[in-house]
Parts: sequence; structure tokens; C-alpha cells
Amino acid sequence: MGNRWAIYQRNSQNKAGSTKVGSGLTQREMKAIRFSWKKVSADMKTNGTSFFIKFFECHPAYKDYFPAFRDKTVEDLHRSLILQAHGISVMYSFTTLVENLNDETYFMKFMKQSVRSHHSRGVSLQQYEEMFEVLIVFLEEKLGDAFNDDTRRSWERLRSSFRSPLNRCARRRNWDR
Repeated sequence: MGNRWAIYQRNSQNKAGSTKVGSGLTQREMKAIRFSWKKVSADMKTNGTSFFIKFFECHPAYKDYFPAFRDKTVEDLHRSLILQAHGISVMYSFTTLVENLNDETYFMKFMKQSVRSHHSRGVSLQQYEEMFEVLIVFLEEKLGDAFNDDTRRSWERLRSSFRSPLNRCARRRNWDR
């Protein structure tokens, strides 16, 4: 990226003077996201499973995208090895994303791969946005007081930073809302 990256960093100062990089987040925002994520990712199996259960509670119709979960109760979902495995996989994806917030190339590659993987399954852009909204609620519930206003704003900015690359990737694949 060379000079282009240096120009981007120089020209992307926020009011507080913190450099914005990659995802458009400030160093302070990235620190808040990483700190909060570290706490949740310490138990990927439990929290990955719990996140999906929260997602299905908020959006019950989305269980239909997962044939193995369609007729499962919440208790069944907690014990489901398939859901645990998928939850762990998603947690690892988010962990990798969180660890690379300052890497614009990785950020775009992550988005392209995610769109490619989910487009063929009929997942919409709206569902991505809803998933991220549930993630923020989930984090707030799990972290309690540790999920303060700064942390919330940081996660909201990350969610917003997803929209543009997600829309670009989706347009390339003719993916509607």
C-alpha cells in the first residue's frame, strides 16, 4: 500500500487526533472493541452457542436457514454439537476480524469471503445488519457494566463500517437486500 496508505493515515485524523485506519475506526475505538471481545471470546463454545440462541430468539424465522435447528427447542440448541461448532466458527471469524481491524486489505477480504459464503444460502444484507445488531445486544448482556457507552459507540461504528464494503461486495454478486 505504500504511499497511498501513508496518505490515508495522514488524512484521516478525527477531532481528538486519533488516527483512523483500515476499518475507519480510531485507535481508541479499536482498543475498546478488542478489550470487550477478549472477554467474550475467552469461552467461544458457550458464547458462540449463546449468541446464536439470542439471534434465533430475536429472529425465529432465521432458524429455517439451518435445517438442523428448525424444530429444536432452546434447550436442544444449547446441547447441539452442530450449533456449538458453528458458534465457535463464527467466534473465530469475529476474533480474526477484531484482531485485524487496522488492516484494510484483510477487512475487505473478510467481507468478500463472508458474502461469497452466505449469498448462495439466501442470506440477505438485511440479515447481516440484524446479526450485527443482535451481536451488540448480546455483548451488552454478557459484559454488563464493562460494556459502557464508549464500547457501545465503538461497536456501532464497526457495524457502520461494515455497510459500505458489504454493499460493494454484494453489488458485485448482484445480491439484493
